[in-house]
Amino acid sequence: MLFLSWEKIGPAVTTFVTDKLGKKFVEPPPFDLTKSYLDSNSTIPLIFVLSPGADPMSSLLKFANDREMVGDKFQSISLGQGQGPIATKMIQNGMEEGTWFPVTILQNGVKMTNEPPTGLRLNLLQSFLSDPISDPAFFSGCPEKELLFINEYSHVPFEAVSYLTGECNYGGRVTDDWDRRLLLTMLDDFYNPDIIENPRYTFSPSGNYYAPPKGTYEDYIEFIKSLPFSQHPEVFGLHENVDISKDLQQTKILFESLLLTQGGGTQGTSGGGDSTLYEIAEDILSKVLYYTNNSNLSFQKAEIL
Repeated sequence: MLFLSWEKIGPAVTTFVTDKLGKKFVEPPPFDLTKSYLDSNSTIPLIFVLSPGADPMSSLLKFANDREMVGDKFQSISLGQGQGPIATKMIQNGMEEGTWFPVTILQNGVKMTNEPPTGLRLNLLQSFLSDPISDPAFFSGCPEKELLFINEYSHVPFEAVSYLTGECNYGGRVTDDWDRRLLLTMLDDFYNPDIIENPRYTFSPSGNYYAPPKGTYEDYIEFIKSLPFSQHPEVFGLHENVDISKDLQQTKILFESLLLTQGGGTQGTSGGGDSTLYEIAEDILSKVLYYTNNSNLSFQKAEIL
């Protein structure tokens, strides 16, 4: 008899994929609109599939500016009250000027989705790989300009920095009083004299999270990549039992997604559910052929199927 620990299914699947295919298949790559643009042409447009918590507009505006497509060449609108007539006019202009495309081209378009990163490691990595921090000139210039003001104070104004971060930056988005209190309490772990005076200061009891030593941009990227892929709840000041409810929910979503692949077919119908799964597995394996060698592919195929 085989027993499965429900809350351990997700981490086990991640470990299995990492061992058989590689780490790159469990880590979402950084969003690169320029690279996606190379897959498009005049008959294959790029279609954004929006997901909650992710807004690609800033990346799109920067890309349009880099390609000198601003002004009349680029049009955008956020639908809301009173925006209907403006959207209608934009559609009419598109029909007259040929800047719109029919359903057939929509179906052939390259669909893109930019989901928000999950976990501390991926969030930090996305921040450092995104503009403007990813620009070496910007990254190197900020510390140099800060030297102009460093001698203005005999001590670091931690209270002022905490107020700017907790009340000004995040305060407007945190409406619950208890959530605001929690936020300010967590900031005390990051904004305090010990982080400067104690070179061994850590942000968690385990010591896995700490401020890296001074280095280059590449050094910080490597440090972030060395952080645990699945962060322990301690870094958020929570008990480890909170991971159980999170993993249970993720396992439920995983199994529900697997059931959707069966498409409602039964064993008595043509092909059956197993046939659908075989087709999906074959399709996935054909897509990862570029990243694996043929000798490993047959072993992985047999083990997966």
